Amino acid sequence: MTHVLVIGSRPDTEDPPDAFMDEVAAYCAASQLVTVVRCERLADFAATIAAVADGRVIDVLDIFDHGAAGTMWLGDGILFQSNADPASPLVGAAHAQAIARCLAPCAQVRLLGCDVAAQPIGAPVAAAEAGRLLLVKLARVLGRHRVVLGTIRDIGPALWTPDGLHPDAADDTFFSSLAALDGVPPSLAARVEHLGALVG
Repeated sequence: MTHVLVIGSRPDTEDPPDAFMDEVAAYCAASQLVTVVRCERLADFAATIAAVADGRVIDVLDIFDHGAAGTMWLGDGILFQSNADPASPLVGAAHAQAIARCLAPCAQVRLLGCDVAAQPIGAPVAAAEAGRLLLVKLARVLGRHRVVLGTIRDIGPALWTPDGLHPDAADDTFFSSLAALDGVPPSLAARVEHLGALVG
């Protein structure tokens, strides 16, 4: 399986800062399971993916940078973004189209920014709709049977291992483009409650 972790990079003088991304990149640099690459400029995203794929197809593509409901940053700007309007175009569709040929037909693309698919506490429902529609729109642009997963929580230090995001983090971290077809993402508290009911 080919697993790639793309981490944003920017000068320390620019916002939002990337000190934590630097830490994760160093922590995972020696992994034998995940290939880690940095990307500073959105204009280089497709070429970065093509170079790391090197003729292979990528089964899991993790993109790690800052996020917010309906928004995924990478390097010097916003990589993907949606609002709460189903008819509006996906911001960053051209980036998605450019990397689709590098992805396996059933690839997972995981957006590892804080709360990408979440409805922040106290935020209007439109925030949850934006996160939901980001996943749906991006999956449609990528095509085939590809699934996009967005976060419903902060992506803090406790979720990482030297081989990338901890496997056990998936249960209470991700909302998928398949589930997003049916409704808005649950809150983190609701997800934890559902998980507890299954094992309790």
